Amino acid sequence: MSEFSEIFKSTWAIVLMIVFFGGSIFVHEFGHFLAAKLMGLKVTRFSIGFGPRLFSWKGKDGCEYMVSLLPFGGYVALPQLADMGRLEGGESKDESGENEDTRLAKSLPKI
Repeated sequence: MSEFSEIFKSTWAIVLMIVFFGGSIFVHEFGHFLAAKLMGLKVTRFSIGFGPRLFSWKGKDGCEYMVSLLPFGGYVALPQLADMGRLEGGESKDESGENEDTRLAKSLPKI
């Protein structure tokens, strides 16, 4: 019986740790969300967790609210602040539509 009790205590401790860690991530990201809204920025996504999406919904404000499987982080997507192309596996582009590598190649002397 004591073996079961120890396993239960350990499991309960892990669950509590994940819940409190997830809660602190939520509070932190919600601070970013509120600051962005107060500054008049458009928020396209408020996400808690990484990995596969568990569930999501679109708010009346057009923002996608999402909860993902791994509760080890989160983010608030603000597309007007930074080009996230490289971080999301694509290419970073400037206002002219050229990516950074193309601009660099054009600025170097030809040999």
